[in-house]
Amino acid sequence: MATREKRHIELDAVSVDQLDKALEVLGIKEDFEAGMYHCEICKDQINRQNVKLFFPKPEKTVGFVCNKPSCMVEFALGE
Repeated sequence: MATREKRHIELDAVSVDQLDKALEVLGIKEDFEAGMYHCEICKDQINRQNVKLFFPKPEKTVGFVCNKPSCMVEFALGE
């Protein structure tokens, strides 16, 4: 079994134009486009129109938060 080299990627912001590249680098573009991700707060499906932020989670997964102000506030206060 081939092992992947662990890479540390730090992003401050990703523009809409850079979203595809970021999803590719993270290896989640196909799942994102298939609607497999949901907001960590309200559980709405995440898509290109409502994604506000994404963040690392345990076990090399990625979490998302939608652009609803209430979700952003709850996420910020929960951290």
